[in-house]
Amino acid sequence: MKLSNSHCEEFMSFAINEDLRSLKEGNNGFGAIIVRNNKIIAQTHDKENTEKDPTSHKELNAIRLAAMKYGKNLSQCVLFCTNEPCPMCATAMVWTGIKGLVYGISIKQALKLGKKRIDIECKEIFKQAKADIYII
Repeated sequence: MKLSNSHCEEFMSFAINEDLRSLKEGNNGFGAIIVRNNKIIAQTHDKENTEKDPTSHKELNAIRLAAMKYGKNLSQCVLFCTNEPCPMCATAMVWTGIKGLVYGISIKQALKLGKKRIDIECKEIFKQAKADIYII
């Protein structure tokens, strides 16, 4: 799926809106969407606090929604998220075959801002898994 800069900005704005919804609900402020054929097929955010589930990350929630519609093979999809995926979520991307990732703030930047993150970049997970996932 080819993405222009304007598409990236447009889709990222939806992820940012989810980020704001997350904060309003009392969660950690992470938003994500999944796009297939230039259409949003999943739009959600983290729900770790409200669902009392430490695995309720934005990416996993979006993957679950997309998989309900398209099955476990999401190879025609791109994930947009406000923050770089953690190792758990990056691995889930590998298992689903998602082809692209567009994110805002990196793990390194989040750590510098005092956020709690595991200091392993998603590109390292993709490399170790020999997954062909492009990153913007």
